[in-house]
Amino acid sequence: MSSKKIRVPIPDDLAAQVMFEADRTCCVCHQSGKHVQIHHIDEDPSNNEQENLTVLCLECHALTQVTGGFGRRLNASLVRLYRNHWLTVVRMRRDAEALRSE
Repeated sequence: MSSKKIRVPIPDDLAAQVMFEADRTCCVCHQSGKHVQIHHIDEDPSNNEQENLTVLCLECHALTQVTGGFGRRLNASLVRLYRNHWLTVVRMRRDAEALRSE
């Protein structure tokens, strides 16, 4: 029996929302302008619930795939913390910019 996970495409409007909320910036390293991907936090590519999706650069995304060794990988709990913090930072920045432009 195969353990291959079924990838369900992320709808374009949901992908756009996830990217916009994260300012197209990796939630871990915060370096804008890098190539990014939408990551399934629970590693189930069929679970396209918005709470399960976050934006990671290619380097940080690779750290979610590391297993073994002495280093700690970016596991689901840690990625969720980074995502929640980054989304708060982006919202606060946008709110401040909106106040300045009034």
